[in-house]
Amino acid sequence: MKSFGQALFWIAVIASLLLIPAAGMKAFKAVTNEMGNKEPAPIELKDVNRAPETQAPAGKDSEAAKELYLEGLKYFQASDYEKAREQWLEAQELDPYNQQVQEGLKRIKAILDKAPE
Repeated sequence: MKSFGQALFWIAVIASLLLIPAAGMKAFKAVTNEMGNKEPAPIELKDVNRAPETQAPAGKDSEAAKELYLEGLKYFQASDYEKAREQWLEAQELDPYNQQVQEGLKRIKAILDKAPE
């Protein structure tokens, strides 16, 4: 009885090894035939010479903006949101791509919008 069970096991393994590639090939052919009937999607090319600048060049303005951000952070931690906002707006003028300044200004706006008049 043990050999009969082993024989069935090996027959099933061999059959699955033979059937799986055949089924896979049918699926592959069906997909490629469908793709062959369609035109490829157009590719949009962008002129990199005209792409907008994504970062400000590092320099004196960037360093000054960092210092203004840190000053504003001190005011922010002391809950003096108006002074923090002033510092961060100056920093934003010097370095408009500074993420920390952007996030700080968003936080202040959220806090001041929630504050009662």
